[in-house]
Amino acid sequence: MPKITITLLSLFFSVSLVAQNKTIDISVPDETTGQSVTLTVELDGSTPLVIGADGTVSASGLTSVNDLCAGVGLGECPECNCDGVQVEIKNFSVNGQTAVSIFPNDTLNFAWGSQGAWECVGSGLPTTTWNTLDKAPDGTQQITSPDLEPGATYSAALVCSNGPVQSLASTVQVDVIAPDPVPAGCEGRNPEQFARATSCIHSGSAFGADCTSYREVFGSDDNPFPGPDGSARNFILNRGQYAAMQFVVPQNFDREGAWNVVESQFVVPTAGDRIWSISKCPGDFDQQAIEAESTGRCYVKSGNTSSIAYQPSGGGDRFRCELEPGETYYLNVVFTDSASGTAPNDLNWFCPSGVDTCGNNMSVTSRRAN
Repeated sequence: MPKITITLLSLFFSVSLVAQNKTIDISVPDETTGQSVTLTVELDGSTPLVIGADGTVSASGLTSVNDLCAGVGLGECPECNCDGVQVEIKNFSVNGQTAVSIFPNDTLNFAWGSQGAWECVGSGLPTTTWNTLDKAPDGTQQITSPDLEPGATYSAALVCSNGPVQSLASTVQVDVIAPDPVPAGCEGRNPEQFARATSCIHSGSAFGADCTSYREVFGSDDNPFPGPDGSARNFILNRGQYAAMQFVVPQNFDREGAWNVVESQFVVPTAGDRIWSISKCPGDFDQQAIEAESTGRCYVKSGNTSSIAYQPSGGGDRFRCELEPGETYYLNVVFTDSASGTAPNDLNWFCPSGVDTCGNNMSVTSRRAN
């Protein structure tokens, strides 16, 4: 492979070269002995080599002689004195944070950056591909977590090294949420291949609300259900999630209304078909079971602009789901292209264009029933 030798001298200008899959030999003064040594840097055709007017070398993200030692830290250059090299992890995150809570089968996106390192190693997440050798000094990695134990907390660690010199370990915390126990009589009525969302508000009102609680999403302290008329939320679900928002129907309930959706007007650009249900079971998308035990229309397969309506028990409108006072229900939502009546465990989570997040603006209406 062709080689170019460059000796660092006192410069009054900056030089920029582009290697074309060449090996660059850079002669530099050893910071300890003062003698000149030659370091080899592999460059591809897209990597610039810059020698600044102050003598700073920048190549493949390297900005100093100490950093260049990273390329020879595995015994390739025994005459190089790299004892002074410091290896440091500059940043390390999972899903953009230092601690996350996930459901089984959720995706974890790791990102990290280091200085002075030649390679990095991950640990702390057994049975996943995170626990592998030979990670780049800077990089990203996406994994899923099907075999992590629900209810367990893991400390995913990263250590970077340059030969025998190692960084301190950097860690992020991963909490795996244990699914809620299924109420008696609800077995098999929620899609086991999906996870119940705890967060479903993209922005604006109710941002950060617990999506398992209807009161937090649409209600208020003085009106937990159905909530103030016209309350609107920027509603989203990630791939593989469904919403199940629990509410209790007040005694002497005399309201009727609906939950309506319109095309997304916020950052998430995609709205998809969905199945709604109002049921005494969380995550219930079993059409046959719902219709057998309820009165009115309590299961709806709809397009991306649609609604599902409610009324008091005995309301008489067959297109509205009747709610019994004092009873606990769930407003369930999942994005899917599966046909109406598909068994819960056969549902396909779907959002147009193959994106991983679906969203709509969702609002609730409420008025006194006739």
